[in-house]
Amino acid sequence: MRRLAGSLAIALLAATTLPIARAAASSQDPRAAALLGKHRAYVGWQFGDGTFTTMRLSGSVTDDNGKKTKKIVTLAAGLLFHTTETMLQRDNVTEHVGFTGRLFWRSGINGFTTPVYGDYAKFLASFTLLQQEGTTELPATFVGDRTVDGKAAGVARVTLSNGDPIDCYVDPQTGAYLQATIDPGGSYETTVHIVAYRDV
Repeated sequence: MRRLAGSLAIALLAATTLPIARAAASSQDPRAAALLGKHRAYVGWQFGDGTFTTMRLSGSVTDDNGKKTKKIVTLAAGLLFHTTETMLQRDNVTEHVGFTGRLFWRSGINGFTTPVYGDYAKFLASFTLLQQEGTTELPATFVGDRTVDGKAAGVARVTLSNGDPIDCYVDPQTGAYLQATIDPGGSYETTVHIVAYRDV
């Protein structure tokens, strides 16, 4: 069984490469390694293991009244991807974002394609790895026990080269991520709430 997180939060755009440093088991904090191992077993796959060579994800965003506001389609092959976002309440304006393998890019409503540089690129590199299940073999340390929406969670902080750290809040019973905070305490701190997982 393979599971995918059923939430989508942020468009991706940056200019950097995404090195995934495979961490030797001995270099990880044992509690963090146990939490990440439980997550890997729960989802049934991880980035680079060959489970998914290509993927097409599609869905929509709704407002508090249940009205669709945005349509999203992502085509991915490994870390390479192209996402199209159509704003349904803005005359179907469409924006594109993607990753070429060397840099993130964006094409806005004006049609011009541009890369983005700097600290924001580091944030987006981390967000991409979170979305692509690339966190479980990164170097990690145990941060502590927390509560997320009434559920107990162990927090494993993973780090990567040219990216921001990610605090992964792991349900110790199932291994599911309940939420993840990218760049904790930093200028781009962002928390992604994992609403649900779906079997694929």
